[in-house]
Amino acid sequence: MALTLKDIASDLDLSISTISRVLNNKTVVNEETRQRVIEYLRQHDSLAMMSSRTNKTFQDVVAVVIPDISEDYFDYVVRSIENSLWKEQIGMLLCDTMENISKEIQYMNMLIEKNFTGIILATIDKDEQRLASYHRRGLNIVYFDNLPNISLPYNSVITDNIRSCILAVNHLASHGHRQIGFIAGRKDETTGFERLTGYHRAMELNRLPVSEDLIVFGDYKEKSGYNGMISLLEKNPDLTAVFVSSSKMTYGALKALMDRGVRVPDDLALIGYDVHDNSGLIRPGITTIVQNEEQIGRLCVESLLRNRLDQKNDSLGHQRIQLEPRLIIRETCGCKAGLDRVSVKH
Repeated sequence: MALTLKDIASDLDLSISTISRVLNNKTVVNEETRQRVIEYLRQHDSLAMMSSRTNKTFQDVVAVVIPDISEDYFDYVVRSIENSLWKEQIGMLLCDTMENISKEIQYMNMLIEKNFTGIILATIDKDEQRLASYHRRGLNIVYFDNLPNISLPYNSVITDNIRSCILAVNHLASHGHRQIGFIAGRKDETTGFERLTGYHRAMELNRLPVSEDLIVFGDYKEKSGYNGMISLLEKNPDLTAVFVSSSKMTYGALKALMDRGVRVPDDLALIGYDVHDNSGLIRPGITTIVQNEEQIGRLCVESLLRNRLDQKNDSLGHQRIQLEPRLIIRETCGCKAGLDRVSVKH
C-alpha cells in the first residue's frame, strides 16, 4: 500500500503541510527536519515520492484550503483531490487553517500574491465582502463543505445536507422512535444550517414532536459532542434516539453514553455522520450518514479545470454540484449486526 502524507506525518510527528513542503523541495523547512523525512522515505523504499515531485516542474499548482485535516472527511477529500491533480500533472499545496479564521485570511492573501492556478476552498469565513472580493479579482475557486453567502456566482461541490438528515431521522422513526434528539453543528455556517433544516423537515414529515430541548449545538469537536449528549439526556428523560451531525461529535456522544451507563442501542439508538470504521474495531458498529469523499474531491478538480478553460475562452460558467448522501447501517441504530456498508435510501 502506498504511503500517504498523513501516514508519514503521523509516524514522524510532523504536520502534513511540513511533509508536503519537503516533498516539493521547499526551502522553508529546516535541514534537520528535511533529512528526517528523506531518511524515513529511504527506509520505506518511497524516495520515488520525493524524486517524482522534485524532478517535475509543475506548470500549475492548486491550493487546497481546509479547516481541519484531522477530520476523516477532509482527509479523504484531500487524498482524492491530490490523486486527481497528480493525474493531470498538477501540483498541490495543502493549507490547514486549524479552524482559525485569521490563518485562512493569511493563506488566501498569500495565494492571491503567488497567483496559483486555482483554489479548492472549505471556508470558515463569514465575511461576505472579503469572500466576494476573491471573485472580483478573478480567482479560480471551487468551494466544498461550507459555501459562501455571496450574491456572485461560484462553483461548488457539496452533499445534500438536508437529504442526509431526512435519511437518518426516517430510519430512526422506522424503528418506532419519537423522541429523537439532534446534536447540530454551527448554524451560522451553511453545512450546519442545512443539516438543522433537514432535521426539522424530517421530524415534520414523520409527524414527530420538536422542541428546543431536543436540539443542542456543537463545534464539531469531540468535547461538544460529549457535552451535547449529556445535555440531551438531562433535559429529555424520555429520549430514545439521537442523530449526531459530525464524526468527532459522534465519538464524543458515544463516550458520554458509555460514561452514563446508557446501553447503545438497547437504551438509546444512535446515528452518526461521516464515521469511517473500515477496521470494524468500534463496537457496537456506528450507523452513519456518509458522503462520497472520493467523488467530491474528483469533481472539485474537474470543476476547477473546466472553469480555467472557460476563463481562457471568455465563457465563464458556474456550477453547483450536489451529491446524494448514503446511510450505512451498522448496529447503533438497533438493526442487526452484519449489515455493514449497506446503502439505504428512504
